[in-house]
Amino acid sequence: MSTDLHSLLKLVHQVTGFLLRLPADQLAGIADGRIPLTVGGAAEPAPAAPVASSRPTRQAPQPSVQQDTTGDYAEIVEGLRKQETTNDGLAYLAAVRLNGKKLIKNDLLALGRYLNLDMPSSLKVAQIQGRLVDQAAGARRKYEGLRP
Repeated sequence: MSTDLHSLLKLVHQVTGFLLRLPADQLAGIADGRIPLTVGGAAEPAPAAPVASSRPTRQAPQPSVQQDTTGDYAEIVEGLRKQETTNDGLAYLAAVRLNGKKLIKNDLLALGRYLNLDMPSSLKVAQIQGRLVDQAAGARRKYEGLRP
């Protein structure tokens, strides 16, 4: 077997191993193009198997995986703008799931940034939700009069 073919097979094996370790939602995001798959720097060796210890250990926080959620935000905003009342808008936001999870404060702040709203992170979740609903309903009402 030539060196080039051997190197290529080794690379395919490493990429396959990496993809198999991803959660299903991330793998689906890569497959349908919502999450870009990029190459960055030298590969890190696979982590060694954990050694059993008699004393409990603290888990280090897992780094968050940056995902391109622009398409998701567009869908959320579109759905929010379809709501007729403020209560409907708040109920809609409570029911929305992003990557299978309820929207948390950081998601709502990011949604506000997507809408170009100035929202300080010191706001409470209810205040952020209210501003998002007001913005979406206000935009709909503003352009409702312009429709034929």
